[in-house]
Amino acid sequence: MKKLMVIIFVLFLAVPGLWITVEGLTGKAEVFSDAEQRMLTEFPSEITWDNLDRFADQLEDYINDHAPYRDELVAFNAGLDYHLFHATDTPSVILGKNGWLFYAGQNSAEDFRGLGGRTEEWHQEVAALVNAVNAGLEAQGIEFIILLAPNKERIYQEYMPDYMEIVNEKNRLDILADYLRESTSVPVVYPKECFEDKSYQWYYKTDTHWNNAGGFLAGQELIEALGGTVTDISEVDVTYTPRGTGDLVRMAHLPSEDFDETEALVNGYLPETELTMVEDTGYYPTLKFYTSKNAPDPRHVVIYRDSFTDAINATMSRYFARVDTYWWDSGAEAKMGEEKPDVVVYEILERYIDERILDDLQTLSQVWQ
Repeated sequence: MKKLMVIIFVLFLAVPGLWITVEGLTGKAEVFSDAEQRMLTEFPSEITWDNLDRFADQLEDYINDHAPYRDELVAFNAGLDYHLFHATDTPSVILGKNGWLFYAGQNSAEDFRGLGGRTEEWHQEVAALVNAVNAGLEAQGIEFIILLAPNKERIYQEYMPDYMEIVNEKNRLDILADYLRESTSVPVVYPKECFEDKSYQWYYKTDTHWNNAGGFLAGQELIEALGGTVTDISEVDVTYTPRGTGDLVRMAHLPSEDFDETEALVNGYLPETELTMVEDTGYYPTLKFYTSKNAPDPRHVVIYRDSFTDAINATMSRYFARVDTYWWDSGAEAKMGEEKPDVVVYEILERYIDERILDDLQTLSQVWQ
């Protein structure tokens, strides 16, 4: 009987590990964690005498990422940290006041505090690329405009924890916006000051993104910069309704039942238009193409963007006759280059600037050179 119990115990430990290995070998293992919002370690591709140590390390990382019930155990531990110590299990998520959560990764915390800096040479390189993109587009009769989307932390700084103090009021995005306005002829839309009116909620409490009200406001700023007719948000109907918690709750594995979240519904904007989505290739990488019958503006707009354009789409696609949006790493540059739009919008979120802006502008300069 004792031997049988030992055998059962060994099998209990071994079978999950065996199953993990089988999943890896057959390519059926998950590659992206919704809970952690990151790519999971892939199964090592091959083993040789030369890479034996590296293979062992990769296999260990793979097993750690794909262990049975891993997400449930991580969530349980995170729940204990939150309820017992009012803390998160990741330094990337900041617990704010009144149920607000904030992102600290990708220099977001430093940018909130106004720390760090970029060199004059870096700013010159960005400006030179902006001018190069603009020159290529101007030669084809296409207008170029930039939308800089601010991080949530500065917009709702009153909900940041007291230990997160602002050192310099002017942060790196403020400096970049000023520099591009002074060093290029390209319009730069930076809607930071527009969000000072707190009679509306512009960003989600538990997510990194602005909501549909914030997207509407940013869209109106774009329309104004393009010489269009602006609709004040007081002229549309904005209501807030409960919705599920956002990416910051998932990122920190926090118990969703302890947080509330709302969706901003914006109704009554250009109801006479007939909006059609021509193509939607899915969440990632995503291409979304819209046409709008009876739109006030007949122009065709292409937006090279990240996820912050999602909340802008409803506004832009109703105002302009055609709006095509391209995810920044969709690999669809050739398709985008076939377009002959009237306007190209480059939208980028503050926290992505260090890792993306130079490459993005280089890509755009090659597409429309």
